[in-house]
Amino acid sequence: MYILGEKCRSCSKRNPRGSKFCKRCGTVLRPGGVYARNEEDPAFDWKWMAGGILIISATALLFVFGIKWALGTHLLEWPIGRRLFLLLTIVASSFFVGGIVVGRMSAGVTLKEPAAAGAVACAIVFAVAKTAIQVSTDNVASESVLVFDLQLSSIVLMLPVCIGLAYVGGWVGEKWQGTI
Repeated sequence: MYILGEKCRSCSKRNPRGSKFCKRCGTVLRPGGVYARNEEDPAFDWKWMAGGILIISATALLFVFGIKWALGTHLLEWPIGRRLFLLLTIVASSFFVGGIVVGRMSAGVTLKEPAAAGAVACAIVFAVAKTAIQVSTDNVASESVLVFDLQLSSIVLMLPVCIGLAYVGGWVGEKWQGTI
């Protein structure tokens, strides 16, 4: 095991002391492993926020509509509390896993990005799910699609939970990557 030097100025990877090049991106390091600029935190990375929004939203919506498709009318037989618990568990796991992916795959410490992505994805997921439910309930033939009745209050209550889960997921991803 080696003693870590300073972070790379480009990707924030910690390198072994004395490294001349970053082990991740190849940026030239100063002797002793310190980086050339005196930047402590890299700027907010918008591409990882956008990636986080896509990952979290797609995963959550696939899970929600996959469960509705797989269980169909059998899901309507469940008590509303059980259906809501299933929805919240699926959505929560999507935010946590999305945060892990962003934290693990991004260069440097990115904790703000998964949290911001969690906020935006929360609004998107609940808006799409609510719209899909409203559209499907207008049609008598697809009445069985009304599985989750989403109220604005549930969205507002879930927002801090979604942000927190994405943040914690990002932290776990960064820990896995070794940047924290």
